[in-house]
Amino acid sequence: MSIEGPSYLRRLLVVAVICAFAATAVAGCGGSGDGGGSDEAAPTKATVGFSDKIITLDPDQAGGIPDVSALHLLGGNLYRLTPDGKAVPGLAESATASADELTWTFKLRPNLKFSDGSPLTADDVVATIERMRTDKANLFGSYMERVKSVKASSPTEVRIDVSAPYPSLPTVLAEPQSVILPAGDLEKPDFFSEPISAGPYKLKSWGESNTLVMVRNPHFAGPKPEIEQITFATVPDANDRLAQTQAGQIELGVDLPPNLLSQMAPAAPQVAKTFGFFAMSPNVKVSPTDEKGVREAINLAVDREQIVETVFDGNVDALAGFWPPTYPGYDPGISTEQDLDAARQALQGTKCENGCTMPLLYTESYAWSVQAATIVQRNLKEIGIDVKLESVDFTTYYNKLIEGKTPLSMTFAYDYADIPDGLLLLSFSPGSSQWSYFEAPGQAKLVEETDQSSGAELERNLARVNDMFVAETPFSTLTAGAYVNAARFPKALFMGASGVINVAPGL
Repeated sequence: MSIEGPSYLRRLLVVAVICAFAATAVAGCGGSGDGGGSDEAAPTKATVGFSDKIITLDPDQAGGIPDVSALHLLGGNLYRLTPDGKAVPGLAESATASADELTWTFKLRPNLKFSDGSPLTADDVVATIERMRTDKANLFGSYMERVKSVKASSPTEVRIDVSAPYPSLPTVLAEPQSVILPAGDLEKPDFFSEPISAGPYKLKSWGESNTLVMVRNPHFAGPKPEIEQITFATVPDANDRLAQTQAGQIELGVDLPPNLLSQMAPAAPQVAKTFGFFAMSPNVKVSPTDEKGVREAINLAVDREQIVETVFDGNVDALAGFWPPTYPGYDPGISTEQDLDAARQALQGTKCENGCTMPLLYTESYAWSVQAATIVQRNLKEIGIDVKLESVDFTTYYNKLIEGKTPLSMTFAYDYADIPDGLLLLSFSPGSSQWSYFEAPGQAKLVEETDQSSGAELERNLARVNDMFVAETPFSTLTAGAYVNAARFPKALFMGASGVINVAPGL
């Protein structure tokens, strides 16, 4: 599947790929790993079972959960993400912005080293960021569009000039796509088969096989991880991942269907709440969802509480606004109640006033969407909309979304942290808007102003996004996002809010 088109659409597709690997996620990013489980001491060696193998360790191309989890553990970043998705100093000991917010200065920690013992300096940071912003194939290139230049002021200081205020830059540089790499090795054709960085672990073996092994990096500048060796293994079947976790063959089974939550003992269930949501996306470019009244009726008719209880066993929050509970812009006052009378009223004067039929696209790669689609089908039948369920494989699903001809689809989005940039880019940029293809006057300007603001101004802009979202109904959020995992040692090895694997202490 090729990735083409505007940068926001390429970034949206990357997260779609991540979500596919998170096929059985409950919703997306946020748990701390404190959900009970074994009281035994953490093992010296641990295995994580994923649904798919690592595809690449090139941070410009990494999309799947195994890929970004490996980069999170192998890679050193100027800032790093904590399990709850906050950016804290990493290789940099500080970051300061100029008064006009157009220049950032990152001061590196002294005596930094890569995992092979070679020195890590500002020149390596410059080379890494230059590659990020100039690589036309970079799936995350849109995050670098505001970066005008990056220079080494000294061996331990990096200056980044931006074209507009970028208050979330330290957080962006904490994400897995921003790991710092050695300048002298970036052009080697086989570098990303055995990459070197400066994270808590270093690569022991991979060879682009189904199994990757990493061991503690003795040169890591942060706190030593509790587990000495971690193996990423490929266990495609979700039931097998759970069974192997229960039997102690693996210590963490990732991305399990939510209907397995009650069956995990003696392993501990984890519901890691993410910075994202599950949604239902009507296409505003095709009939009958091109009519606002039809979209409003669909939004009002869906029973979110039924989805929460039936699909997620009550472990996530119903959602009808744009910002999920993990974001500062979340508004609990936006009603999530089903209102069939208001839905029927919204249909008056539309193509669906006297009933209509439409397909609902979903993929069983998103295990949550199978039950959710059936609930939506029953809900919409109550207002005269006959939904024909269309289940397809993952590749067909995303090809159909990109083709843009399907009236209604089950979708999912999340970002690594609670900054607005990523979720706005994925789900509220004009012309994308969570595969609804919606765009409205003032939308682009609102997105830009929100991305560039901070403090009280940011709070106002986050509320404005919610206001426009509720008023225009480009698509329907259904529930907050989360992953369902099973763990033998949930306090030592777990998935955090950013949707990547973490190891105690402090990673």
